[in-house]
Amino acid sequence: MRHRFGIRLALANSALIVIACALLSWTLVRSDLREIGRGLADRGFALGEHLAREAELPILSGDAETLRQLGLMARAERDVLYTHFVDVEGRVEATLGERPARRAPVPLHGDLPPTDVDAWEFEVPIYTTDARPQREELLAADPADRSPPSGRRQQIGRVLVGLALEPLRAHGDRVAMTAATFTIIVALMAVASAVLLASAITRPLQVLARAADRIAGGELETQVTLKSEDEVAAVAESFNAMARSLALSRAALEEHRRTLEEKVRARTERLETVNRELDEANRLKSEFLATVSHELRTPLNVIMGYTRMLAEGAGGDVTTEQQEMLESIHRHSKLQLDLISDVLDFSRLASGRVSVHVERFSLVSVLDEIRALHVGRQPQGEVAFVVDAVPDLPEMETDRVKLQEVVRNLVDNAAKFTQRGSVRMEARPGERAGWVTIAVRDTGRGIGAEDLPRIFEEFRQVGENNTRTTNGVGRGLAIVKRLMDVLGGRITVESTLGEGSTFFVQLPSRLPREAPVKPKAVAAAGTAQR
Repeated sequence: MRHRFGIRLALANSALIVIACALLSWTLVRSDLREIGRGLADRGFALGEHLAREAELPILSGDAETLRQLGLMARAERDVLYTHFVDVEGRVEATLGERPARRAPVPLHGDLPPTDVDAWEFEVPIYTTDARPQREELLAADPADRSPPSGRRQQIGRVLVGLALEPLRAHGDRVAMTAATFTIIVALMAVASAVLLASAITRPLQVLARAADRIAGGELETQVTLKSEDEVAAVAESFNAMARSLALSRAALEEHRRTLEEKVRARTERLETVNRELDEANRLKSEFLATVSHELRTPLNVIMGYTRMLAEGAGGDVTTEQQEMLESIHRHSKLQLDLISDVLDFSRLASGRVSVHVERFSLVSVLDEIRALHVGRQPQGEVAFVVDAVPDLPEMETDRVKLQEVVRNLVDNAAKFTQRGSVRMEARPGERAGWVTIAVRDTGRGIGAEDLPRIFEEFRQVGENNTRTTNGVGRGLAIVKRLMDVLGGRITVESTLGEGSTFFVQLPSRLPREAPVKPKAVAAAGTAQR
């Protein structure tokens, strides 16, 4: 596997050189054969023109013997197979040699005919003219531009000369053999040179590869030693510097990892201790709130009972001024009792000590009860409480008390921040089958975008000075969030500052009786919340 690069390099270089030599040899052979063929064609036309010149008078006089003598003289030339003299009417006046069947005529201009025949045949017309050129002029003329002589002339016959191609093919075979021998010798030398070159290139690379494998195995002290002083040696020196740097970095990382593990272990132990302390503090806080809330409810109930009795005249007649003071005492006592009840409910939800009582009931009746409760509390005509439920809502099968507390808290919150306008309680089927959506929509002052993510946090109120203008300690929406976790639903809010807010309660119409009742942690992720 490691020697494949050297083999590929040697084969590629060898193939490239062999192909280049073969192409060069083929080109030279073709060029040489083309030049020899052109020279043979020039020689054939020159011989034919000479015979045509000499045959003019014998053709005119019908002297066949002189024509035979001319043919014999031509046959004495090298590679001449035959000569034929034909008059203008096509009669053969004299012939020497046999015309082979495989012959190709050679045109005066244009490409040469193929060489896979026995002879090339040159046809030259015989003219008689009063301005006949001399023999020396014919021999000195350009072979490629042998046009008939000018002046008044008449063709009286033609001469056919056949030149054998066997010498041409033999010469081509010799040239091809020489080129092939040269190509083989050069190819062998190229293979040897390519092998040596590939070995010189791949040997240092193999040394570097083995060193890299040892470094990958963890031997960072590995160094590469090369005897040369070329570019590969410079790469090896850079490799050695990299290995030394890796060794130093590894030592530093090991030291950092050891100290980091110690720090993480110490901080983990500290966090576990703090978490245990926080859990214990949270448990004690919940127990304390539950105990204090329970102990405070009893005297408040007594105060409310006696003020109600006094207001009804159990201790004697009460004046109008005294009646107003007793009503004020009862109203503020009721407010404090509600606060204590909410704190007690919240502590129970936070500690997980909560149970559900599933029953079948009508959602519209729950909304009507909440509306009736708030209509009696508000001054006439300032805030309108409206119930808008679509017909044929499915009956609810869940914890009625907890659902009523959810809607009541939302309506209380809406009424607290709405001075004029309306508070609407809307009910419609949910987006999911078997779910119901309850919307509490008000026309109050709205909630700023910066407050939306935190409104469901414990003891959180919107704005900076809300406790000065509104009652409460910021626990109503936190209770709503935890109760929705118990009922298997969710709550979201949309609000525009100065226009009002809308809280959407989505829950299943049927709560499974085996559903878990431990509330989830209060969170404000994923939706805008109040």
